[in-house]
Amino acid sequence: MAAVLLLAAACPSVRRPRLILLVTVDTLRADRVGAYGSALGITPTIDRLAAGGLVFTEAFAPMSVTRPSIAALMTSRYPVELGVVSNAQPLASGRATLAERLAAHGWATGAVVSNWVLRRKSGLARGFQVFDDAFTRRELNRSRYLERTAPETTAAALRAVDAMREAPRLLLWVHYQDPHGPYTPPRATRARFLEAERALPQGRRRLEPGLIPAYQRLGDGTEVAFYRAGYDGEVAHVDEELGRLLAGLAERERLDDAVVIIAADHGESLGEHEYWFAHGELITEPLVRVPLIVSGRGLEARRRGDTASLLDVLPTVLGLASVPVPPGVRGRDLLAPDAAARPSTVYLEARGAGPGVRRGLVRAPFAYVALGAGGVPRERLFRLGAEQDDVAALETRTLGWMQQELRTVQAALSVPTVTVSISDAEREELRAMGYLGGT
Repeated sequence: MAAVLLLAAACPSVRRPRLILLVTVDTLRADRVGAYGSALGITPTIDRLAAGGLVFTEAFAPMSVTRPSIAALMTSRYPVELGVVSNAQPLASGRATLAERLAAHGWATGAVVSNWVLRRKSGLARGFQVFDDAFTRRELNRSRYLERTAPETTAAALRAVDAMREAPRLLLWVHYQDPHGPYTPPRATRARFLEAERALPQGRRRLEPGLIPAYQRLGDGTEVAFYRAGYDGEVAHVDEELGRLLAGLAERERLDDAVVIIAADHGESLGEHEYWFAHGELITEPLVRVPLIVSGRGLEARRRGDTASLLDVLPTVLGLASVPVPPGVRGRDLLAPDAAARPSTVYLEARGAGPGVRRGLVRAPFAYVALGAGGVPRERLFRLGAEQDDVAALETRTLGWMQQELRTVQAALSVPTVTVSISDAEREELRAMGYLGGT
């Protein structure tokens, strides 16, 4: 696609682009992206962007819940510091967002969101001169849940660009919702991946209905491949719409000097650990490992294995915009000259069903998870990509470092007292959608 190839062209400097396009895709696993090893051919647009830019192969979200994870991205602070550890808690005023920081330095800012938990009441609209949260339909299995489809999201994003056509410098955030369940892609798209998914492990397994979350159930479907192919189809559908968005921006001559950042709020479990078609309650690798790609003129095409975090997005964007990075942020500018030699250590949390709060750390090539319940912590250390193998007994030095680092990180977190200011009606809506517990 010509619009994508434009981004790979060389130019003297990537700093101070005219457009920074931040695209977040809801519930997108890294391993479903071709640039991260998928052979399904689902993401040709993202893969072309990756081929011309920086691919962070070890990137992680701090939680597998949408609002906390996006709040962390927009502030470069951990969800627990923000008092946003569920989709019921808004981002409080006083926590400056990426949009506020750029707007204060003369940037135009626009956002188009398609997940109801990111609506204006989330607190994430602050700093955006244009904030489009006009949801157009009700979700299939949760009638109180409002959303917007990928084609409608693309159209709204291009309208936002047109509304700010005179802006010399523009931050545009676009959040696509579609891969979040229930998986209802265009019919032909699901069929395209069905046989490939049947050939994969457990693909032909029939699940007991109780294993499938209520909001995910589609008719009498119980076959694993049916749901996985639906998920694949949703990802492919978003990728196609991303291509249409880039083409529209190229037609408007907004890609000649642009940087595109692709990320996800979190991943999705497709059966790992017998956790089916869900997220929010665990911090397993499929749930917190996300794609993170930075593509634009002047950027060297390269794959980097230093551990990265969604919290790194804010300082990276500020660096691109030549805006000072404020003290106290947790992330780092991924494009700084020495960034590759200073990997992030990512702090993870999950506060879903079950006793205790799951906490963990990632520093590639290891991840450490601790679950405190009843005063007796349980812990696991594993290599990324081999989550089933606990290597704590073999990697005692790494285990000791991770244990100490987790204590250090927790001690440094300033945790506010959180008041959830939502109405009883909103609380019931969140409970009906399963969102007071996580997803």
